[in-house]
Amino acid sequence: MGAARPKTNAARVTFELSLITSAILFLVAFFFEPRILPQSISGWCVLLALGLISHAGGQGMLSIALGRLPTVFSSLVIFLESIAAALFAWFLFGEVVTVIQALGGIVIIAGIWIARPRTR
Repeated sequence: MGAARPKTNAARVTFELSLITSAILFLVAFFFEPRILPQSISGWCVLLALGLISHAGGQGMLSIALGRLPTVFSSLVIFLESIAAALFAWFLFGEVVTVIQALGGIVIIAGIWIARPRTR
């Protein structure tokens, strides 16, 4: 992603990587899962939400960021996903955040702070 992004736009990179990845994942699912397609409207809605919000939104924004920020810094920022997931699980589902998980979140934020691009 980091190598392709400076040469073309974010939408094209995300689209091409999505095609390749979806083909590979389809083959894996075909051989290991008895059912590939959702069996209910709810399942289709979840699949659509994952595709639009998580993949197109998240990966699309990551493609944009990789064109503007150093690749090393962008790769560290990806770790924020785990912090966001823990916070959403706590807020929406009442999941408990353990001390180890909280310390891991603090380490992630500290690492991003230390590695952030600095203006001169």
